[in-house]
Amino acid sequence: MKAHFLKSIFRSIAKKPLIYSINFIGLMVSMAVVIILAVYCYGEITANRFNKNINNTYIVCSKGFNNELQTYTPAILKEQIEAQIPEVEKVVRMRSPWRKTALQIGENQPVESNIIFADSAFADVFSYQCIAGDLRRTLKTPMSIVLTSKEASKLFGQLSPIGQTIKVDNKHLLTVGAVIDEPKAKSSLSFDAIVPMMSISRLSPNGDELTSWKRPNFTSFIIVKSTANPNEVGGKIARFYSDGYTPEISLQPFKSFYFSDVDISRLSYLRNGNKTTTMILGFVAVIILFMGIINYLNLSSSMIIEKLKNTGIMKVIGAKKGHIIWNIIRESALFFFVSIVIAYLIAWITMPLLANQIGTDIYQNIIFKPAFLLISISLALFVATLAVSIPAIRLSSIKPIDSLKKKASGPGKHNYTKTALVVAQFTIAIILIAFTWIVQKQVKYGFKQLGYNNGNIYTIQLTPQLTKDVLKEKLEQVPGVTEVAYTDYLPKKETITQWFGMTVIYKGEKKENISSHIISCDSNFPEILGLKLIKGRLFSPNILTDKNTIIVNKAFVDKYGLDEPLGVKVPASMSEDCEIIGVVDNFHFQSIHKEVSPLIIRVNDNAQYAYVKIVSSDFNSLQRTVKQIDNVATNLSAGYTVNFEFLDTSVAEMYKSEVQFRKIFSFFSAIAIFICCLGILGLSILSCQQKVKEIGIRKVNGAKISEILALLNADFVKWIAIAFVIATPIAYYVMNKWLENFAYKTTLSWWIFVLGGSAFWMTRNPVEALRYE
Repeated sequence: MKAHFLKSIFRSIAKKPLIYSINFIGLMVSMAVVIILAVYCYGEITANRFNKNINNTYIVCSKGFNNELQTYTPAILKEQIEAQIPEVEKVVRMRSPWRKTALQIGENQPVESNIIFADSAFADVFSYQCIAGDLRRTLKTPMSIVLTSKEASKLFGQLSPIGQTIKVDNKHLLTVGAVIDEPKAKSSLSFDAIVPMMSISRLSPNGDELTSWKRPNFTSFIIVKSTANPNEVGGKIARFYSDGYTPEISLQPFKSFYFSDVDISRLSYLRNGNKTTTMILGFVAVIILFMGIINYLNLSSSMIIEKLKNTGIMKVIGAKKGHIIWNIIRESALFFFVSIVIAYLIAWITMPLLANQIGTDIYQNIIFKPAFLLISISLALFVATLAVSIPAIRLSSIKPIDSLKKKASGPGKHNYTKTALVVAQFTIAIILIAFTWIVQKQVKYGFKQLGYNNGNIYTIQLTPQLTKDVLKEKLEQVPGVTEVAYTDYLPKKETITQWFGMTVIYKGEKKENISSHIISCDSNFPEILGLKLIKGRLFSPNILTDKNTIIVNKAFVDKYGLDEPLGVKVPASMSEDCEIIGVVDNFHFQSIHKEVSPLIIRVNDNAQYAYVKIVSSDFNSLQRTVKQIDNVATNLSAGYTVNFEFLDTSVAEMYKSEVQFRKIFSFFSAIAIFICCLGILGLSILSCQQKVKEIGIRKVNGAKISEILALLNADFVKWIAIAFVIATPIAYYVMNKWLENFAYKTTLSWWIFVLGGSAFWMTRNPVEALRYE
């Protein structure tokens, strides 16, 4: 690249530093955002692909009573598959303990850990790199444990953990046999440690669950031979079930599991993504890149008159059309190249911070993969060439005499391309503003439509040392505590058991295949949540026979046609008969993505959480009460980590995906709108500078400031009006489609569209800022 070429660029920048700065910042920011979103979307789309057997790995799924796919299978299924289905090469079962596990090294503080039980075939099905010890041998050794590298560092620091002993839940001793590395890509599996399945009966005993078909507490992964038909294999697995219950079995490909509709709400070791969210964010990346390019094109085209004289001189001294076009393309390519280099640095620095703020994983190592680098730089240079080809050809086609006079003849007087691009930019910005508001409105709607009271309720996750009666007695002595209840339900966990295939006698007739979610609790639970009673009564601590009674929700009554539900007997767990004593109004015990399902509430001792109702006069008194509650529970559970949180925080976790999407979309929409405003600012400045003489003449002739501002704003007002008309139906369609993901959704208010359009009347401000120039 010749020296005079660089000099000409620096001279141009020196003449218009503000315009070039606006153009550069807009392009650089848009590219940085596109890189971040591309990395995020790439990570989501390629989830689980690091496993070498991904194409032949399946999860055994069945349909629940609401026809949702579930991964719950009995442990005994593994033996049947291995013995009778030769098309299956490997089977691995997984289950987590019923609560998070406390791991302790010596006399150190216990560390809460998310462990899973798994068969030794785990090492064959999944591709986790073993960095110390022997993974396969460890999973065949009773009372041993495999740690992830992060968990090993948390427990042992820099010391080697292999052969060391870990105390589990203050009573069991496990020996560390291997350490595995966390995958450098998104995975549907989430755990801190693995314990061999053969140790489950000692660490997490649950009766006959290893031999019973009625205890589907496990997730089964299988590797199917490439020559086999997965549908036929699923049919064979279904025939193993007996006792009158044959579920509809399907094999879910693990390579597409991350974006599947499988219900994993009760499984702490599985996670999935949202395909709609990924697609929307991918589209936002395209929009932001489009806006950056529009800004570049509009500002470059608006500065074309500044290049006319230089072009004319080049033509007079013999420069050919191709040379002029190449010169302009080189300048654009250099501009884009510098922008993308800085954009890479910005993306690398901000990705960890952004991931932490929005609460998601972004694997930044992707951006320096050779393929990603080559594609992104090539794409940037291609877009640069494509973006300036038309203006370059147009500029090179102007006659030398017109160039020297700075006169752009022909189509240059009415730049319809620029007008179309600006209108497109406004249209996109209006849609983004409107969509951002509907996302905010829907999330708020979800929190307001719960159907129960979650204010000032503090929750405690019980441990083996927290005896319910003793804990309750101590808590009731704390000033500010008015009520204590116990339950196995916490919103963010959605830890709700289910009863299937029950038969109820109603008015002398059999109602078969009745299924329902179950919440176990004490008699205080319905009252502490403020559930609305429709018929009958709630539980009473003074009536001992209430242990054989249940309360159902309105959805239960409506679905199964129980017009007179009081007194109806329901077989609990297909054995005991429980009498319905009350009906409560529907409340969202699951996310508002789902319709409210039939629900049974029963008095049962299987509690995992304590709900503590607090009454306080101000924030300081609330904090004092909370601190005393923490001290009481911690002192009673010296050997276990105790988890505390407010119920509304748990509810927020239930809507984590919506809250996360709101944060991500709002952040990137704000950047897109910022880029749009940068472009408008640049165009406004250029518009004022190019009309300096006209403004001066009008002022000399007595024109008022308001009249001059009206002149300068006329085009912008017209463009916004056109964009509003185009954006409104598109925004309505897009928002309506997004809301279809929710069973319960907010309404599309007319003011959202008006807000989106009126927000861009603020584009008058750049011109207003130049009123004294």
